[in-house]
Amino acid sequence: MSICIKDQIQNMNIVIGCTVGCTYCYARNNVKRWHVIDDFADPEFFPGKLKMMEKKRPQNFLLTGMSDLSGWKLEWAWSLTDQAHKLGIPVFMKEDLVPIIGDENMIQEMPEEFNKVLEVQKSWQK
Repeated sequence: MSICIKDQIQNMNIVIGCTVGCTYCYARNNVKRWHVIDDFADPEFFPGKLKMMEKKRPQNFLLTGMSDLSGWKLEWAWSLTDQAHKLGIPVFMKEDLVPIIGDENMIQEMPEEFNKVLEVQKSWQK
């Protein structure tokens, strides 16, 4: 059985906005259309969204659907990881976080905890 990974990931969008300026950016267009923040080029942090991690069921979160990690302030990244660790949620980062959290904190392959979350989520499907 194959599983669509987008069905297994919840988009948290704790940071909205991006300093990169890609011409093809769908996020900038959505933010402009729905007036989510005033200036997409000036990313904003929404710490209240960290509450999404408090749900009891296993979850995987996408953090950069409306931002790019290169524009995150260091305290935003640490706020996220601190909250996750307090709740016992494993944190998996992608390679563009190396400048922020350091190479020693990066993963080389998906940890077993990620696979466990996917297995539990498979059981929810009818």
